[in-house]
Amino acid sequence: METQKRNRKLRSRGFTLTALRRSLIYKPLAIVMAVLLLPALSWMESGGANARPFQANAQAQGCTSTTNSIIQNYCVNGSAYFLDLFQFEQEAVDAYRKVHSLPTTDAHVIYDYGRQDLRNAVRGVMMDLLKDIILKPASKRTAHEQALYNWLQTLVQQNEIGEYTAALNNYASFHANACGYQLDPNIAAQYSLSYNGTPWCYGGTPSAIFSPEIPGRRIGSAKPEWWVFREVMLRTRTERSALVGLSDAAGIRQEIARAIPLYEGIETFQAKGDQVQWGGPTLFADGRFATPDGKAHFAVVSMGRQALGADQFHVSTRRGKQFNSMVQRRIDPLTGADRGDILISADDLARLRLADGAMVRLKSGSGAFDGRLKQAPIKPGNLEIHWPEGNALLSGTAIDPDSMEPDYNAVVTIESLTAR
Repeated sequence: METQKRNRKLRSRGFTLTALRRSLIYKPLAIVMAVLLLPALSWMESGGANARPFQANAQAQGCTSTTNSIIQNYCVNGSAYFLDLFQFEQEAVDAYRKVHSLPTTDAHVIYDYGRQDLRNAVRGVMMDLLKDIILKPASKRTAHEQALYNWLQTLVQQNEIGEYTAALNNYASFHANACGYQLDPNIAAQYSLSYNGTPWCYGGTPSAIFSPEIPGRRIGSAKPEWWVFREVMLRTRTERSALVGLSDAAGIRQEIARAIPLYEGIETFQAKGDQVQWGGPTLFADGRFATPDGKAHFAVVSMGRQALGADQFHVSTRRGKQFNSMVQRRIDPLTGADRGDILISADDLARLRLADGAMVRLKSGSGAFDGRLKQAPIKPGNLEIHWPEGNALLSGTAIDPDSMEPDYNAVVTIESLTAR
């Protein structure tokens, strides 16, 4: 009676694999069935060419089927479900046969001659039967149905545990050797991912030192950069404000340490001078480097600098201040140079017949800069000016394609302004 009801339901639904794909539970069921009901050859793996999967239970009383049955594994977590799975497969085959008006004597055709598409169609019937069991209240399930429900539930749990374990192992692999880490090729191909561990091999290890906020008067509505971004998130997503967190700088450091293993230790900063040197105070003290083979590697790097004409110079920019600070010093404490000075070698001063302190104009393809020459221990053919005073000489379009950093250097000529 129950089988007849199921057959009518299958007919009324116009049962097809396409229809199953529209089911809300198709994906999880499909994953489980794909893993657990692995396709087998249409011929038996063992037991002889004429054996039938339903002829003798003794052929499959263990955990693994010895025939070409569709369900090949009858055990999960040490529990055997042979009798219920044996009956379940027979029910699915019978349901498929009746939907297609096939006689009882044709059941063996699925196993003897059926190709993978036919066996997959039977798997589709299995999925539909399992869905009915899942949606049925537990109090109305038969003992057989409850056994199938327990079997499927255990398999799903086992599969999820396996996936999470694999993810944790993958993370541990990266954390242990970010330099030699490789992505899973199947996942990388599926999601178009790529990974290059070279920066972890040759970049050394970073360090950080804590400089706490200085208490005292605040200027108007000025706020720290991190506060601005946090406030934007809070005001634009009020319904999710509880998820933002990061209420202070300490919270941000804790989040960084959780998200980026390389920065572990930054969350401990409390007082001025607290610091951490990732990798310890001495890098590679044991003689083994952070490379796949543990050896140091040297490479010839082309500087890529263009040849200069007789009247041209390479000019580079210097800061004369802490780069991340807003404090600008008029006199560079390292060189004693004024921010309008142009550092030049003694050889170039003599070659150009210009005096130390002479006013000159530097010209590049982007602009001009007027300044005073200052003799300094610098290689002939090179000049240095301060940034941002010399920005007019820099190109606005010369951008490094990898880091997107502008070129802070230029090629210039020198024009004397002393006679003017």
